[in-house]
Amino acid sequence: MIMLPKHDNVRSKTEEPGKLKLKEKNRIQTVAFWEATVVWTGALTFGLAIWLMVWLFKEDAKLFSDKLEVAWRLMVIAGSLLTFLTIVWRGSIATQQVEQQRLQLASITKQIAQTEHNNLANLLEKGVNLVSEEERQKFEAGLILITHVATSGDSQLSLAAFNMLSQFTQNLQYQERPHLYKLASRYMEKAREAHGV
Repeated sequence: MIMLPKHDNVRSKTEEPGKLKLKEKNRIQTVAFWEATVVWTGALTFGLAIWLMVWLFKEDAKLFSDKLEVAWRLMVIAGSLLTFLTIVWRGSIATQQVEQQRLQLASITKQIAQTEHNNLANLLEKGVNLVSEEERQKFEAGLILITHVATSGDSQLSLAAFNMLSQFTQNLQYQERPHLYKLASRYMEKAREAHGV
């Protein structure tokens, strides 16, 4: 009896759940920090603008031009600081979105690889079942499936399929079934080329 390698159903294991939650929590805290900083800076800038307006029009009209110069410089500084903080906040949001997309892509890539592995394992199993049939067409279909898996490039299953194909070929030679042996040998050569043997 030929033993097939075990394969799992499709399940993605991207990162440890605790690590993922911690990273996500840190990212959210960073975005929340910059958002709060922008809101407070905006509120302080607005408060500064109101204070400057009161200060400008209060008391001495002779000093108005000097006060106006100080006021617009302070407002430019406050506006620049608010703009800078807003850019940093938006950048942290964009970074968070890119990181989430990267994690989703990694998860999807692992799921696809696992699905391909499972599909190859199912093909190998079907191939083994078909090779055990007496009809030549089913036998050849089984050889084709096993050869496909052997040449697939899946590190675990292709070696198992190659070994199975080799075993089938040797068994046919010893059983003195020349027509099936020639057929199996032809597919064995394809598998050898793929493995560089």
